[in-house]
Amino acid sequence: MNSSFRTIRFVLFFLLAAGVGSLYFFLSKEKVIDPEYVDQTSRFGEDILIEGVRHFELKGDSILWSVDAKEARFFQPKNIVQFDDITATFHQSEGGELTLFAKRGCYEINTRNMSAEGDVMGIGDQGYEFWTQNLTYEASTKEIYAPDKVTLKKDRLTIEGVGLKGSLDTKTIQILSSIKATCSF
Repeated sequence: MNSSFRTIRFVLFFLLAAGVGSLYFFLSKEKVIDPEYVDQTSRFGEDILIEGVRHFELKGDSILWSVDAKEARFFQPKNIVQFDDITATFHQSEGGELTLFAKRGCYEINTRNMSAEGDVMGIGDQGYEFWTQNLTYEASTKEIYAPDKVTLKKDRLTIEGVGLKGSLDTKTIQILSSIKATCSF
């Protein structure tokens, strides 16, 4: 009986030692990441991917602008953030705001410039709306630019043209060329 008790203890000790050794081997083994998994999680080669994001820039206690997006991808070497399905709101220094909607956006961290592309729609607090395909915001001048066809609408007035330049400081928008205005009565 004493020898069978020793045999059982030896087997249990052996199983415990084998289990601890296997656990140590498994945990200390270098992890290999499946490349297909990396391709699925990092579709664009970004360094960081965030879903459901709000990003904003402050000056003192005031929000200068904010971006809400479905996804944000940070690319460290280029120092840019790309956004999908964005709503960007630019707060004007003397009150008022301009809100942009677009399929995609890009924020350059060094310059603080921003661009939007894909069904860009802007809504100003003064009641005007505009549509274009591409728009750029230059932070140093607080101006927006659009090189493409633009439609601007307020109340019953519709203005179409090519190119747009706007100032957030002076709250003005200019259509640059090929202007056609329509007023409905």
